[in-house]
Amino acid sequence: MNAWHKAFLASTARLLGPKARVVVGTSGGPDSQTLLHLLSTYAKELNIEALWAVGIHHGLRAEAAGELKLAEQLATQLGVPFTSVAVQVDRKGNLLDAARRVRYAALLKFAGEQHCNAVAVAHTATDQMETILLHLLRGCGLGGSRGMARRRGKIVRPLLAWSRREILDYVRTTGLSFANDPSNSDPRRARAVLRQQVTPGLTSLSGRPETGFSRYGRLAAADEQYLEELAMAELDRRKGPIGSLALHDFAALPFPISSRVLRLWLRRHHQKAGYRASVALAAATGSLWRTGHQRVGGLWIEHGFLWTTAKPERYAHDFAAPGRLAIAQLDLTLVAKVGRSRRIAKGSGCIALDASKEHLPLRVRPWRQGDRIRPFGLNGHIKVGDLFTNRKIPRALRRLWPVVLCGDEIVWVVGLRRGAMAPITPKTRRILTIAVEGQLPWSA
Repeated sequence: MNAWHKAFLASTARLLGPKARVVVGTSGGPDSQTLLHLLSTYAKELNIEALWAVGIHHGLRAEAAGELKLAEQLATQLGVPFTSVAVQVDRKGNLLDAARRVRYAALLKFAGEQHCNAVAVAHTATDQMETILLHLLRGCGLGGSRGMARRRGKIVRPLLAWSRREILDYVRTTGLSFANDPSNSDPRRARAVLRQQVTPGLTSLSGRPETGFSRYGRLAAADEQYLEELAMAELDRRKGPIGSLALHDFAALPFPISSRVLRLWLRRHHQKAGYRASVALAAATGSLWRTGHQRVGGLWIEHGFLWTTAKPERYAHDFAAPGRLAIAQLDLTLVAKVGRSRRIAKGSGCIALDASKEHLPLRVRPWRQGDRIRPFGLNGHIKVGDLFTNRKIPRALRRLWPVVLCGDEIVWVVGLRRGAMAPITPKTRRILTIAVEGQLPWSA
């Protein structure tokens, strides 16, 4: 056993953990044949409890069936169960990316069915170098400079320390049969151009250029993790109502932090969080947060907060009295109590009604366009939308702001205005109180 094998065993044992149940993604190529052979040969040393080989047939090349046959033959020779899975690939857009996504989905699905804790794929140090180079060509930040992780979820890459030359040496030494995918030399593919024109030059400058790129990727990953942790702490500190982002003094943040804060915030809201977009957004939000209502792409800046324009999740609830009602969308709870005491808490977060005059069940729902309230102490009706404007309630919050109704009449625009229904009088014997438990979504 040479030094490379010893290093492989040590790193892979840490990667897989004890009593591993592993699916190996196989294609019949030299990389995956090597990986399957290594994991099977050293299964005892690696404490592998169960091992499966799974080949994914994308239906894109006629030669793929023969290549998977080689993978099946090796699995059979090693006594490893083999399964071939056919998948459908969307041919629109980026074909290679679509194939990659369905391939990983199929492997992870199989792993879940077999209760596996790892899906091993055969990316090498040469693949890692190519990935980093392609990311750098696109102008990536540290996130792209990391390249591929040795482990991401269940996906593990035990061969990231092995170069393609070392893989080829291994298959020749062990006599493993393997297939060559002709698309790997297709000049229309960026990786093929790198292999034919760039890698030979890098090799002439450094006998093993993969070593330097791997070290660079690890350093970039460590720096990125540190910056992400700082950005996450800053994001938590700037948490606003319904997931908005407080922009106060945002421009004073170091740009490596502000751009990451925005990327993390966008991901939380399931929006695209590309590096270039977050760079542009960081610059815009830094200068616009003091201004009035501003649109930035598909986002909205108002009252010093950044809001999404995504449609909020609606709600409508019956509200029993006495009882409690949690409004998860706003992270607040309404509490209704019925009693005889006239000692009522004062403030915008509580109202009192004559319980004997409440004949219909209460309901709580968000404000709707056109809603009107008959305010306590005033004649006539006013539009709830005008009330929001006067109280400077952000537009994003208006769409979720709760109103309490009795029948069709608004009893309370929560925290803002009580309706005229069921006032307390000297003849009142039973009092219904409704109070906000927790904080209102906005200090009006």
